[in-house]
Amino acid sequence: MQFQEVRRGALVYTMVPEIPVPHAFTTRLGGVDTGSHASLNLGYTRTADKHAVLENYRILCSALGLNENKIVCRRQVHGTRVDAVTSRDLIPWDEPSPEGDGLMTDEKGLALLVFTADCVPLLLYDPVSGAVAALHAGWRGTVDGMAEEGVRAMVKAYGCDPKNLLAAIGPSIGPCCFEAGEEVKEAALHRLGAAAEALISPLPFGPGADSGYQAKEGKCFIDLKAFNRALFLRAGIPAENIAVSNECTRCNVDRYWSYRFHGNARGSQGLLVSPRG
Repeated sequence: MQFQEVRRGALVYTMVPEIPVPHAFTTRLGGVDTGSHASLNLGYTRTADKHAVLENYRILCSALGLNENKIVCRRQVHGTRVDAVTSRDLIPWDEPSPEGDGLMTDEKGLALLVFTADCVPLLLYDPVSGAVAALHAGWRGTVDGMAEEGVRAMVKAYGCDPKNLLAAIGPSIGPCCFEAGEEVKEAALHRLGAAAEALISPLPFGPGADSGYQAKEGKCFIDLKAFNRALFLRAGIPAENIAVSNECTRCNVDRYWSYRFHGNARGSQGLLVSPRG
C-alpha cells in the first residue's frame, strides 16, 4: 500500500487508496484561514478567525462526503489513551474537549480527527467490523506504544483480528530532522529493544537528510514513522497491510505546519477518518 496525493481544486491531501473509507491526511493547502495560519488550518483554538476554521472543515468534509458537524476530537496530551466514541461524544467546537490521543468508532457517518504538526498520525481500519481508529503519536506517544495500544483497543472493542487490519502512518517529522535527547533514545530502546537500534543514528538519515550534519552532544536522530511501523508489526499487522508516508513535515514547511519550524505561530493539520456511511 502507498500514499497518494489528492487535489480537489485548491484542496490538497494524501490518502491510501487501498483503505476504502473516507480519510485524509491534510496539508496546509486549500483553506481560507490567513496569515501564519494560511490556509487549511484545522486548529480551532490556534487562530483568531474561528469562522475560517469552520469553513475549512466544511471544505474538507465536502470533499470526503462527510458531515462537518459530526467530528469527534480530543485535547491531545501525548498519552496513549484510546476512546471508543459515538455521536453521544459530539460537542460544540467552542466547548473544551476531554483529554486523549486516540479515537475509534464503528458508527457510520461519524468522523474522527487527530491534530498534528510534526507528530505522527496513525490510521487503523478493520474491513471485517468496519471500525476505524485515529491515533496521535508524538515522540512520547510513539515510545510509550500508542501504535500497539491502538491495535489492542480495536481488538477489545470490536473483536478485530490484527491480521485483517489496514494501517497508515501519515506525514510527520522524519529522521532527517527529528533530533532527540538521551531520554528519548533510552525510552525507544526500552520499548523496542535491539530492533530500535537500526532506527537511531548520530547522523540525519532517510530522504532529505543532510549528511554533513551531526547531532549535538547527547543527541541523536530517530525514525518515528519506522518505529510506529515496527510496533504495528509486533502487534500482528502484516507488513503488506501498512502504508508509510515518505513526507517530512519539517522539510516541507510550505506544505505542512511544523512545530520545530513554526513554533507557536503554527496552525494544525490532521488526520480525518470515518467508517463508510
